[in-house]
Amino acid sequence: MKLRKVCKTLRTHVDTTEFAFHDFHIHIRFHEVHLDSHNGRFEAFYKQIEEMKFAVSNNIKDGKNDRIFDFDELSNILENDLNIIFANPKRTVHSLTVTVDVNDEPKEELALLDHTAVFQCLNEFLAENGRRLKVRTLNIQFYEYEQVWSILLHLEPGTLKSMILEYSYSGCIASLDYFDEMFQTEQWKAMKEFESYSILFRWEYLADFAHFNRVDMFQVEQFCVDHVERLTEVLLRNPSLDQFSLNTGSWRSDPRRPVDVINHRHNVYNYTKPSEPGWIYFPYPGSDKKLALKIDYEWMIFRGPCYVARDGDDKIIEEDEEDEEEEVGGNDNNAEENPPV
Repeated sequence: MKLRKVCKTLRTHVDTTEFAFHDFHIHIRFHEVHLDSHNGRFEAFYKQIEEMKFAVSNNIKDGKNDRIFDFDELSNILENDLNIIFANPKRTVHSLTVTVDVNDEPKEELALLDHTAVFQCLNEFLAENGRRLKVRTLNIQFYEYEQVWSILLHLEPGTLKSMILEYSYSGCIASLDYFDEMFQTEQWKAMKEFESYSILFRWEYLADFAHFNRVDMFQVEQFCVDHVERLTEVLLRNPSLDQFSLNTGSWRSDPRRPVDVINHRHNVYNYTKPSEPGWIYFPYPGSDKKLALKIDYEWMIFRGPCYVARDGDDKIIEEDEEDEEEEVGGNDNNAEENPPV
């Protein structure tokens, strides 16, 4: 941002040279907004300092306010800085993170600079430009459902590969019932990965997740044997599957009955420790590739032919195996420990 303001030649260079941000973060609180590229290239801080005044700084570390404006000028200032950051149509953002922090109460009445005004400004800026941002991963912590697709619609479908979606209210779970509009977008249909720890997965929306190569969700509604069999059939149609995991322990009801039925049916029930069954393997039609499933009282994990291990994938499995060794003295069971990758 500072380099662009030096002269016309440098501004042209910045606006036309192809380069990428590794991360760009928009952090919204009740009375402040922080734009940060995480590598020091671009940084701006907007903070409400009194009832109708706000300060803007491009050097957050020294804590000094570069400029002070009336509140009604906020939209123009913020939009101008966004335009500087995203003016180059060739620029790619590896990860765009938008977080909305609504868990801290606003001090006194300083709540004019709120999440709604910022999202409206961001949406208007993107709509006026008439082009789509090149973002590979969208990581958004939302307060209202409309905030998700107001950004999603302005991202280039061919570039956007993954989404991490979280609800701003800590301890609360969001519902997929409000995402029908998002499921119909070309951006959603072209994505390959989805992750969420605060959105409840509902079985009636399985078809809207069938095209993903990787899904990791921490919340899932109550399930039965038929649900698991249906999911297995869907995943066997995707030979590019990496991983599809659901946290079965998140549901309030006891998942042991369907889990035990499935593991008994496939002869991987662990009589020594029922909570630690083995892996089940399903052949892909007309192929020697296999789909692996491990379902226990905490997780339902499917791994396909294109599975690539990531940090944390086997954390729960490894912890369970350590517990098992302590409890049963390392006794063998009748199931394999790990699926092929």
